[in-house]
Parts: sequence; structure tokens; C-alpha cells
Amino acid sequence: MTPPEPAVPGVAQTAPGGVVLATVPLPRLPRPGLAFLETSRGDVLGPWLPLLVAPSRAVAQELCRLVEQRGGPVSCTRPPVQLFLADLGRLLSLDIAGACLEGSGYTDDWAAYEAYRELRDAMPDAAAAAARLLRRCIEWCLPECTALAANILLSLLQ
Repeated sequence: MTPPEPAVPGVAQTAPGGVVLATVPLPRLPRPGLAFLETSRGDVLGPWLPLLVAPSRAVAQELCRLVEQRGGPVSCTRPPVQLFLADLGRLLSLDIAGACLEGSGYTDDWAAYEAYRELRDAMPDAAAAAARLLRRCIEWCLPECTALAANILLSLLQ
């Protein structure tokens, strides 16, 4: 059963089981990767949620089906789905940052080098995370995500 959608964007609504659903209008995010969504009330900050910007409609649809199969939107707040989405988003961000570098690793854009280096430093476990992600994609029968994870892993190992 799909929980009801809130009637007004930006307004929360309680669904069966005490889950609070909200539609939050967002600007178009510039590139695939990971963003974070945090909720707050007064001075209290709620838990973060991964907000994955998928590189294609096919990947986005596959991830929506995964979330639905794993228990709906609330599954994004619990491992293993939350960790899967976070790893996928981090790896997409790293992959996109490295995509501007030619095969030889050369570009005239020094800021691109710096951004890529910072992401690599922040994710020393990138190859292990990509391998873990690939195994999970295969285990969960996600063909689009499997192809994406395999490409990211191969680019990290080159």
C-alpha cells in the first residue's frame, strides 16, 4: 500500500503507522550525486536522510521500486537502504568530479583537480564502497544500478 501524498507541497501529513510524509519543493540539482535532507523543529535537528540525484530516469525508477519493496519511504531512514543510497550518492559525486579529467588525468581546470582531490581524500574507501555497492545491486536484482556501480568501480580501479 502506498501512503497518501500530502495535499500541499511543504506541508506534512501523518500516514498510517505514524510515518510523517512531506512534499518538499526543491530546485533542480545540478548533477548526479548525494545531497542531504534534514528536518528541524525549533532548536531540534532531526535525522538526515539521503537525497540521491540519479544520473538517469531508469536508475531513479529502479530506486523508487527498491524503496517501495523495502517498506516505503520509511526504509530510507534505516540500514541497509539508507547506507546503500548514501554510498551510491557519494560514489556518483566522486565519479562526476573525475569525469572532467581526460583519460590522461589532464584538464586546464585546476579547480576540478582540487574538487576531485578533496572528494578522494574524503572517501579513502571508494573502491571498497563501490565493490560493496555492486554486490548489493546484484543481490537486490537492480540491473540499472548494477551497470552504474560496475562502471564506477572500474573507473576507480583504473
